[in-house]
Amino acid sequence: MNFKLNRTQLEGIHYLLTAALRMHQPTNMADSLLTELVDGVNDRIRAKIKKAEFNNKTGFSLKLNSKEAKALYCWFNQIEQSMGEHYQYECIITRQIVNDIDKEYA
Repeated sequence: MNFKLNRTQLEGIHYLLTAALRMHQPTNMADSLLTELVDGVNDRIRAKIKKAEFNNKTGFSLKLNSKEAKALYCWFNQIEQSMGEHYQYECIITRQIVNDIDKEYA
């Protein structure tokens, strides 16, 4: 899957994922695997943001394989329930991504 995002959206997702990853400690092997996949995607997002500091790029493409997309789908559903009131803008962006993933893999 490929998502087109602007810099503000990409940074918002990064802030939300970073906060959620810091707050959430995996409790079992499946949760640990999910956390690793999401952390890997967050690392790629962070690299895109750092690279953007050196150029004037306004649009970004976030490419996810099926495992990463499904991991983000699960993760974003958890985040929205627990962090939605503190990260309203970011949750709006993630809801759009979740809807696209749901259409693709439903």
